[in-house]
Amino acid sequence: MWENASKYAGKISVYDSPDYIADAALHLMVKRPELGIKNPYQLIDAQFAEAIKLLEAQKAAGALYWSVYTDQMASYAAGDAVVGTSWQLQANLLQAEKKPIAALVPNEGSTGWFDTWMIHTKAKHPNCMYLWMDHMMSAEANGQATVYFGEAPTSSQACAYAETIAPGHCELTHATDEAFYSKIWYWSTPQKDCGDKDSATTCKDQDAWVEGWTKLRGA
Repeated sequence: MWENASKYAGKISVYDSPDYIADAALHLMVKRPELGIKNPYQLIDAQFAEAIKLLEAQKAAGALYWSVYTDQMASYAAGDAVVGTSWQLQANLLQAEKKPIAALVPNEGSTGWFDTWMIHTKAKHPNCMYLWMDHMMSAEANGQATVYFGEAPTSSQACAYAETIAPGHCELTHATDEAFYSKIWYWSTPQKDCGDKDSATTCKDQDAWVEGWTKLRGA
């Protein structure tokens, strides 16, 4: 994916989003500790520049960019892509189609995300949303939703229900494996405030990430 990108020229599948800059930063955080990256979402100018440089090399190796998961699945199914960043959903669906696909978390860890339900502070009908959230937190609804989308259930009860409709689902999604999730850096909005004690240090914010990604993609 990174240093050996040329080995898979034209067959690397990359998520098309500014968030992907964090994947490059995470790789550098482990492989090049001299850069001083402590958080892949909090990057000073020099660190950000190195992440972009790594992404430029990946693009030069003919990276295939996807934003819709079915597009990535089609690339793998056709043999156009052989390695890339993905979601558990794609792996599950491709494996169900008997495609030779496997998913893993790199040694340096991975970025990731939670699906969440939120309520607006000024919602006109908050009780309706509370009822919906209560429904989605139930074992049955959460179990069904996470099986459908290849996600880890959010409770032991939901896990137990998920197992009744998809045996092995909780093991597949590492639902109770704390060590697995300790290697995940969850998506965060890049802020100018680096979050450290040095108030003189500023990081690249979300606007800078969007600008950097747009320039990289040439759009």
